[in-house]
Amino acid sequence: MRKGLLLGIVLILLLSLSMGTIYGASDSPTLILDGQVLQTPEPPVIRSGRTLLPAKVLFESMGGTVSWDAQLRKTTIALDDTTVELFIDSTTAYVNGEEKQLDVPATIISRRTYVPVNFVATQLGCEVLWNATDRTVTVNSPKEPVQVTDISVQQAGDTLRVQLSADSAIEGYRSVAYELPDRVVIDIKHAKLNFEDTDAAGSLGISNSVFSDVRYSQFDTDTVRAVIDLAVKQAPHVSLSQDKMSVYVDFTVDENSGDSSDDDNSDNDDGDNTSGEVLPDNGDGVINNPQLADLDLPQLDWRMQGQLIVIDPGHGGTDSGSLGYQNGSVILQEKTINLKVATRLNELLQMAGATTHMTRTDDSSVALYDRPEIANQLSAALFVSCHNNSNESATPHGTEVHYSNKESEADYNFRSQTVATFVMDELEKSMGLQRRGAKLSPSYAVIRCSNMPAIIIEGAFLSNPSDLQYMLTDQYVEDYALGAARGIIKALNASVN
Repeated sequence: MRKGLLLGIVLILLLSLSMGTIYGASDSPTLILDGQVLQTPEPPVIRSGRTLLPAKVLFESMGGTVSWDAQLRKTTIALDDTTVELFIDSTTAYVNGEEKQLDVPATIISRRTYVPVNFVATQLGCEVLWNATDRTVTVNSPKEPVQVTDISVQQAGDTLRVQLSADSAIEGYRSVAYELPDRVVIDIKHAKLNFEDTDAAGSLGISNSVFSDVRYSQFDTDTVRAVIDLAVKQAPHVSLSQDKMSVYVDFTVDENSGDSSDDDNSDNDDGDNTSGEVLPDNGDGVINNPQLADLDLPQLDWRMQGQLIVIDPGHGGTDSGSLGYQNGSVILQEKTINLKVATRLNELLQMAGATTHMTRTDDSSVALYDRPEIANQLSAALFVSCHNNSNESATPHGTEVHYSNKESEADYNFRSQTVATFVMDELEKSMGLQRRGAKLSPSYAVIRCSNMPAIIIEGAFLSNPSDLQYMLTDQYVEDYALGAARGIIKALNASVN
C-alpha cells in the first residue's frame, strides 16, 4: 500500500514537471527579427523583467559574429564597428572597451550562452521593441545612417529657425546649450554629413540679432554636429518635424526689430513647434521676476529655458482615478486634485522661465498611452505626471516619486532618477508628509513609453484620513505644486552646472 502510494506520488510529480515545462515554453516570448519570426533551438527566457536568448541565433542571423572564451567565461558579439563583451553571471560588460552596467547578466542555460537581448541589440545599433500583450520581442537590424543634406535659416514672424534636413527619418538628436562662449550644440545621431561641394566641416556665415554664425561638422563617424554661436543668451526650442526628416531649432526674436536672417523663408512651417516665451533679462541671462523670490522658487537657467516640459494631470473625464471617502460618501476624486496641482505647477514653471505643455487643461479623457505619445511627438525634454495615491488599507500615507531608467535617456542632459530625487527632496520639505522615497518603477506605462526622462509624483493617499483632509485644502495644492516646481528646476539647473 505504501509502495503504491509512493509510486503514485512520483508519477504525479513527473506529470506536474512535464506540464510545467510545457507551460514554461508556451509562456516564452516570441522573437521577431526584421519582421520575421526567428526560431531558436531553446526558447527565450525572462529574468528580472529582461528577455534573454541564445547569443548566436540572433546576432549571427543579422551578420554579426559571436565567439566564446571558455577560460574567461566570456562571450564576444561583434557587428559592424561595435564589439560587446559579456561575462557569465557578471553585471559588468564592455562596449568597444568602455565599461557598462547590466540589469541582468549573461548566463548559461542548457549549455547555451544566454544574453540580455535589449542591452546587446541596442548597443549594436538595433531597435528593440517589447509587446506585452502578445509577448513578442521585435529586433530591427541597424539601418543605414541618415544623410544630413542641408542646414538653412528661416524667419517667420518672431520665430527664427535653424533647420537641419536629412534624406530620411532622423532616429535621434541631442541639444545642449553652453556658456563661455555662449552656444547651442545639436548632435544628430547615426548620421553622415552629405552636402554638395563641402568638406567635413564648414559654416553658413549667417549672423543676426540672435546668433553670429552656424557651424557644422562630421563630429565623429556616427554623429553630425551643428554649433550655433549665440549673440544673446537664449536657449532655443528644439524639435523634430512631423515627418522626422528635419530638426527645428527655434529662437524668439522681436518681430519689430527688423532683424532677419540672410536666408528668409516665412512659408516653411511643417510642424506644430512653437518657441517658449522669452522674458526680459538683465543682460546675463537672468530673468527679472520678483515673484520668484517671494515663493523661494529658483530661476531656471537660461540654457534650459528652451527645453519643453510636458505636465500630465493623471486620469480625467470618465476616468476618475482613486476616490476619497468620508462617512461612506465620495468627497474627492483624484482626477480633480491632479488637475488643480498640475495647473498650478504649470504656472510656477512658466514663471521660472520654463517652456511647458499640459496633456489636458480640463476634465477631459486622455488615453493612457496617448499621454507619453504627446510628449514624444512634441520632442519634450521632461515628462511629469501628477497623481495621488490610494490603498485598500487606510494606514499607508505620505509622498513618493516614481521613475524608470531608459536607454533613450542618454540623449538628454539629465536622468529620470536625478529629477525624481530632487523632486522627492523638495516635496518632503514643502508638504511635510512621510517620505516614501524615489522609486524605480519601469512597469508604469507613461514613464516607460516616453522617450525622455519622466517621473510620476504621488502626492498623498486619498485612502488615508489625515492625508485626505490635507488634500481638501488650497494649501495642499500650493505645497505640492511648489515642491514639485522647485525640485524640477533644481534638477535641470544642476544638469548644466
